[in-house]
Amino acid sequence: NDSTNTCKLGNNGWQLPPEDARFHPLPTPNPDGSYHDPSRSLDAMGLPRDLCHYNSYGSPCTGGANGAFGNNHWARVDYFKKNHPDGARPDDFMNITRYDTYKWEIDNNIVPNNLQAGSNNKQFGKPVCSTGTSDGIDRRVLTVAVVKNCSSLNGGSTRVQVDEWVDVFLVEPVVDGRGNGSIKDSIYVEIIGPSRVAGSGISAAQKIRRDVPYLVR
Repeated sequence: NDSTNTCKLGNNGWQLPPEDARFHPLPTPNPDGSYHDPSRSLDAMGLPRDLCHYNSYGSPCTGGANGAFGNNHWARVDYFKKNHPDGARPDDFMNITRYDTYKWEIDNNIVPNNLQAGSNNKQFGKPVCSTGTSDGIDRRVLTVAVVKNCSSLNGGSTRVQVDEWVDVFLVEPVVDGRGNGSIKDSIYVEIIGPSRVAGSGISAAQKIRRDVPYLVR
């Protein structure tokens, strides 16, 4: 939102477009390969979830964990049509990951900043609350522990054996009321790969090591 209260979550700060103006994928693609329902408007579009995680798509994910894992089939055509209408595309864009799309936009200085049609709201792709820099730290990448005994965890009562550390990309903000298949308090991430930070890994940008997991509420 480009009101004077841009840093506050709520009605006068960061907010989603109206429900009928958000991305609603169809079960089958349109002739141009896009999935958005043409009977709906699309005010703004961030990097989307996998198609099978939207109720309107009608085909749930079957990758395990009750459909929590996707299949890397996301609406690439829709995203680039909305955010790069000039036709700018990375190499092999139909197979690119969301994280690589994010890095491509930053590297080429084409992070989307779009005014939503018919409103004063704007899709900000760059910081608006601070003029500082990140010193190379990627604020949308987290290093997380992969464990096998999640169901038995209860605060500090059970020791965990970390099987692996992976880096994940935060695909979207954590906002309740997103609708169309979202789960309350869910954190939607895309796995980048084995961590470059934790354990014996090393990274020039992400300078923090994480060798002990903590259960955070």
